Amino acid sequence: MAYRHLTLQLNRRSGPTVTGNARVSTKGQESQLQRNALESAGCGRIFEDKISRRATARPGFVEGLDHLRPTDTLCVWKLDRLGRSAKDVLTNADSLHERGVGLRILTGTYSPTGEGKFFFVMMAAFAELKRDMIRERTLAGLAAARAQGRTGSRPTVMEADTLAAA
Repeated sequence: MAYRHLTLQLNRRSGPTVTGNARVSTKGQESQLQRNALESAGCGRIFEDKISRRATARPGFVEGLDHLRPTDTLCVWKLDRLGRSAKDVLTNADSLHERGVGLRILTGTYSPTGEGKFFFVMMAAFAELKRDMIRERTLAGLAAARAQGRTGSRPTVMEADTLAAA
């Protein structure tokens, strides 16, 4: 019986916690900058995703949301780390608010007032616009390179005869 009491005591959290979420878009990118900022902001636990923008599943984000309780705070480095689109950002922010979970954006502000919500919506729309513009410029640059006969991929490490033998 004493063991069960000890287990319950260990599992019980005292007071609200600050939980961080970090996301990078590709496996080659590092999240250390975000992790450092989140740790400096007092995040006791950080959940992370290294996942493409096109992928819809974010297991680290979902695990972090499951970890949060009312009066806790979710902390993200930038607004666009909260979702893939303006709709995702707004849906996630509303869901957190309904659960009584606070939201802290380290490189911006969020307030549940009318003006704060308006500003939040505008910033989410600008973040989505920025991502779309980067994608369009990248695709245009790749198309221009292909038109000049460049493929844009890494140079091969193997000789042609070694590659054919493989």
